[in-house]
Amino acid sequence: MTFRTSALTASAIALALVTSVAAQAGTRSGGIPLTSNNSVVANNVAAGIGNTAQQSVFANQFGGSPFHGSRLGGGGTNSTQATNLAAGEHNQAVQGVTTNQFGGGVPSWRAPQFGGSNSVTANNIAAGVGNTAIQGVGALQGPGGNNRVDATNLAAGVGNFASQQVLTTQR
Repeated sequence: MTFRTSALTASAIALALVTSVAAQAGTRSGGIPLTSNNSVVANNVAAGIGNTAQQSVFANQFGGSPFHGSRLGGGGTNSTQATNLAAGEHNQAVQGVTTNQFGGGVPSWRAPQFGGSNSVTANNIAAGVGNTAIQGVGALQGPGGNNRVDATNLAAGVGNFASQQVLTTQR
C-alpha cells in the first residue's frame, strides 16, 4: 500500500466517522441537530346531519440554531396542510391552525442567520344545507425566514356560512 492510498483511505474513514457521528447527533443524545422540521396534515370534518367537529393544530419551530444560544442560525421548516369541512345538513366544523417559526439569533457579520420557513395550505368549506365552517390560520415568522400561505374559503349550497381568518407576521 502506498502513502497516497493510505492517506486516501484514512481520509475516507475520518469522513465516515464524522458524518456518522453527526447523523446520529440529536437533541435527545445531546448532539447537534442537523435539521428540524414539522410536517402537519390536519383534516377536520363534520358530515351528515347535525354534527360538530372541532380541531386545534399548533406547530412550533424554535431555535433554528445548531448551537443552542449561539447566533448561528440554521432554521427548520413548518409545513402544514389543514382542511376544515362541514358537509351535509346543519353541521358545524371549527378549526384553528397556528405555525410558529423562530430562527437563531440576530444576524451579524460574524455569524449570519439562515431562517426557516412556514408553508401553510388551508381549505375551509361549508357545503350542503345550513352548514357552518370556521377556520383561523396564523403563520408567525421570526427574523430571516419566510411565510407562504395558500388559503381557500368556500360556502356552497343553501344557507351555508364559511368564515376564514388568516394572519401572517414576518419580523
